[in-house]
Amino acid sequence: MIEVIYMLSLNYYFTITFLLYLLLSPIHTKAQTPFDPIHRSSINIKYLEFLVKTQVDSVRRTKGLSPLISDSIAYLAAQDQGEYLKNKPSIGHYQSSANKKTPQDRVNFYGASNYLTGENVLSYPLENTYIETARKMVKGWVNSPGHYKNIITPSYQITGVAIVPHQKNGNLIAVQVFAKVLFKYTFETNKSLFPYDTIRAHIEKHTQNKYDITNKKEKLPWKLKPIKNEITQSSELAKAVFKDQLDLRPSYRSNEIFLYSSTPEALKKLVKRRKDGITIEFIDYEPYHCGNPAYYTASSRRNNNSSISGQIVKPVYRKTLLSDLKKQKQVFKKEKRKKLKPLRFQFSAAARQKKKIIRTTRWQPDETTIKLGEWSQADSGMYLIPNFLLIHKKRILTPIYFSDACGDFLFTDMVHVETNFLTPHFTTFAPEEKSFDFKVPFTRNNTYPDSLKMIAIRDTLLNYQIDSIQITAFASVEGLNELNEKLYHTRGENILAYIKQYTNQKTHIQIKTGENWPLFYTQLRVTDFEFWKTCTRIDIKQELQKPAVLTIWEKNLNEQRNAHVYVKAHVLVRDTLVYLQKYQKREDFREATNIQNYYYQLWQQHRLPTDSLLWAVNYPNRKEYSNLIANTLAFEYLIYGNNGRLAPKNRDRQWKIIKASLSMKGITPELRYYAICFMLNNTSYIMGQGYGAEKILKQIRYLSTNNAYKTRAQKLTILYYLHMIPEYARRGQRKQVTEGAKIIYRYYQNKPEIVNSRDKSLTLANFFIHIMQEEYAVNILMDYLSQTGFDGLIYSQFLKIAFVHPDYQVNRAYTQLLIEAKKKLTQVQWCDLFVGECCINFQIFDDEELRNLYCESCAELGNEATRKANSKTK
Repeated sequence: MIEVIYMLSLNYYFTITFLLYLLLSPIHTKAQTPFDPIHRSSINIKYLEFLVKTQVDSVRRTKGLSPLISDSIAYLAAQDQGEYLKNKPSIGHYQSSANKKTPQDRVNFYGASNYLTGENVLSYPLENTYIETARKMVKGWVNSPGHYKNIITPSYQITGVAIVPHQKNGNLIAVQVFAKVLFKYTFETNKSLFPYDTIRAHIEKHTQNKYDITNKKEKLPWKLKPIKNEITQSSELAKAVFKDQLDLRPSYRSNEIFLYSSTPEALKKLVKRRKDGITIEFIDYEPYHCGNPAYYTASSRRNNNSSISGQIVKPVYRKTLLSDLKKQKQVFKKEKRKKLKPLRFQFSAAARQKKKIIRTTRWQPDETTIKLGEWSQADSGMYLIPNFLLIHKKRILTPIYFSDACGDFLFTDMVHVETNFLTPHFTTFAPEEKSFDFKVPFTRNNTYPDSLKMIAIRDTLLNYQIDSIQITAFASVEGLNELNEKLYHTRGENILAYIKQYTNQKTHIQIKTGENWPLFYTQLRVTDFEFWKTCTRIDIKQELQKPAVLTIWEKNLNEQRNAHVYVKAHVLVRDTLVYLQKYQKREDFREATNIQNYYYQLWQQHRLPTDSLLWAVNYPNRKEYSNLIANTLAFEYLIYGNNGRLAPKNRDRQWKIIKASLSMKGITPELRYYAICFMLNNTSYIMGQGYGAEKILKQIRYLSTNNAYKTRAQKLTILYYLHMIPEYARRGQRKQVTEGAKIIYRYYQNKPEIVNSRDKSLTLANFFIHIMQEEYAVNILMDYLSQTGFDGLIYSQFLKIAFVHPDYQVNRAYTQLLIEAKKKLTQVQWCDLFVGECCINFQIFDDEELRNLYCESCAELGNEATRKANSKTK
């Protein structure tokens, strides 16, 4: 009977798929093959799009990447761009419409949420066959670095390929949109049983654990016994599950599935017998598909025909379940012996007390992880989800279902460093002032300055602290006014352009230009033409045009063709190396402070070069120098900003200063504070340098002992956990994750910047979801809703994490909540609650009323399971 039902279900599946294919594809009289000739008048666009997509996937496979999933939104965005380009003379990625300007705008326009988008575009003529055309198109993208990068980007998950014939040139325009969806699919999400204040009473009132399996003699795999309701009702294990005393959840590594529990002691007590254990059940979506009669006919718990609703793997019993705990206990005992060994021959009161503490310390495990079996979502092309089945004396006791509300680590906060430059009352160091006057000669009608003179000016600009520059550029007096004006202006501008290469925008530069009449009248005093003093400039110019006169005056006129560059400057501290060497040898605290104060004044006046000698001074690692070292770090934040993103050279230098300072006795709170800020802004870097993350937390705790820094230390603690929880989660250190989550929640709870911000409330809630702290996520979302009123996006996420563990045949609390939500949410919002990444477990459709409502409202939209099935059949 089971085989007949299976074949009926399978035939139904292929019938539906075939009908969808006929509805969505152009009608053809024969099957299409890749090697069919292609003609513009009868081209099968959909088939060519499919071939292009498969060729792109082939390129990805050569890089070890997964094929892309076809996505309707990405396709609509690609088609939109193709339609826009079909009348254009050239191709590109932009449109004139504001709401469709970029590829990202277009996917957003068609309803994308949390997509990060890329796009490839190509215009290409028809080849002889479909496959040849597809291959040449993709080859064109592969040969273009930017397009090839999109194809082999590992983070892209979905795509849409659209092809549109160009209306004029006869080519085909191919557009491929790529996207990464931020809420990544993961099963490490919700608690199996989770009580929430808003629906707790209603759920408890309706929750009954009753299965009335009609097939009492059913033969199950692995010699398991079918569910027996009276045992399920009386079992301590079942009661513990439904009262939320036992935490079990799945964890995935590659193609392996593990059981994770944060309540190992409860697990240990409840799995008392040798044949108490757990197995995994894989449930296929196909029977739940709208219109599939297998929903009613296939044997399952849903219709009381079977104790199982899917395929199960070999059960894991008590011995294996507790093996990890046994290893943990052995390690604990070994560590105790190791601690006691050096105390064996110590008999002081302190040593005896220490030994007593060690001996009386009991082993208390925090968590356990046990491998249960193999897992592959790709098996047989089915869309599968897992359940845990609890086993009591080889009898199936009760299933544990899981929802898949996705979280992420997008919630961030920054270290906003509170800088405080400490300036003791010493006489400020004043460097020597300098003035320079550079004469730059020009030849007749030439506007380019003498290169040797300009090099001398450059060297001065580089080696002194420049206060001001004045440029005075001249032309000789004999020429026409228009020509001379052009000459002296151009000469001045050329000198100015050269100088600007070696100064910053804050340097005060003044420029003056004109004919060199002052020098001309000085020259008259030593010539036979002194009587010209009474002549007008026009008359003098006319006289100078006479060849005989011009020959006499040429030497003097050549002296007039020049420019003067007047520079006022200070001697840079970095150039007075002898002075600094004397200071460093003497370790003169007063002189060191004066030099640093001088630099602080320069920074206040916006005259401090970022490569200044401030960073080159090596302060002794002694307590009295703490403030000077702290000022060095403060300068760093003042110049580069709060984000602490330094160039590698500066970062290495600063870490060297900090590391040495932290080992110093009597370090001041200010210096410790700046050091912690640097470490939090560069966590990955310092951990790569061998400085453990726990040492950062230790430094924060030291800082918190100073009353003046308690508030700052509290914020630094929050930032520490925001940085480190992703790392703790990756390592599987659940105790640290739980501790950090509690601290973060208490800090941000009810803070206006969270409660009044939809984005921050959602990202913070998603942060807690990602680390399986759903209770905090629920509270954050409910706080936002209570402050601002109803919000569809927030409420949708709440519904996903409010998934509880009901017996769907009897418990109507949660399903009624979902049915009522249909009235509050839009069609897309409500339909997107179910079936797929980050969605509610489709076994919720064991409730027939909810399934009927879903099929009535959402069947035409499809879901991840149907899209996956369709992609397999194309």
